Amino acid sequence: MKLFIAILICSLPHLGNTQNNEISFNYGIGIAINKLRIVDPTFENNTFENQYSHMKAKSQYDHGATILYKRSIFKKLKLFATAGVELSSSKHYQELIDPYERHLENIRLTSNRIAFHLGLNKQFEFYDSKVILDLGCHIVDRYALNKTKSYATGFHYNNEDWIEYKYDLTTYHGKYYENDGVVESKAYMYLNLDFSATLMLELSTNMYLNLGVSYSRNNVFFYDYSYEINYYYNGSTIPSETQTFEGLQGDFDPKFGMRDHYLYFETGLSYKFGR
Repeated sequence: MKLFIAILICSLPHLGNTQNNEISFNYGIGIAINKLRIVDPTFENNTFENQYSHMKAKSQYDHGATILYKRSIFKKLKLFATAGVELSSSKHYQELIDPYERHLENIRLTSNRIAFHLGLNKQFEFYDSKVILDLGCHIVDRYALNKTKSYATGFHYNNEDWIEYKYDLTTYHGKYYENDGVVESKAYMYLNLDFSATLMLELSTNMYLNLGVSYSRNNVFFYDYSYEINYYYNGSTIPSETQTFEGLQGDFDPKFGMRDHYLYFETGLSYKFGR
């Protein structure tokens, strides 16, 4: 992270001498496109992930803001060296389903992170620079703001007054764990590539409206959870039955893995200096 901060600072010369350089601010909402597939339960594809997909957390969306500074390095080629910072938050939920397939609750998970961007942007100008197509490829280094986050409740009821339950769920960030096969490599935890395509529309002198998409791979975290459910049959005041789930078990303290590839839809503003 220190290396990215140093490069970012060095790339920000005094703005008065930044002819054709650019600063942009974008906000985007992303969906996990790798989670849009239909789970295939056939024998050939009967992996652990497919068998137990109903036990896994699901992605809702990701959103965040990015500020980028682009420094012109080849004026004729419209090529820029780019550095920036991103603040983002992912939203997931874990369905709590009992052994009889009753859906008791959704445990809502939030993960906040900061990321540092370093890469190249190439621009194509049209209609006397009133319309610009900006293509980017960035190395991204991500850091979760919390290494662990806990979600737990005591016994409580939901819609059924004869079923009470409690759960304990913890998410883990920034460290690799043995898992259920979703995150195969430690390499996914570190540097990754993001790709972007942005249409820039001139609003006024030097100011542009940004409309774009970007693709962010390998957003990773791990988690584990347990629950205990009591059933009270026929008006009983003591539990008639108890069901428990203790999470993943193994010699290496395995976790459930989450690995999302997000497609973002973005909008924002760019300002070009000294045009």
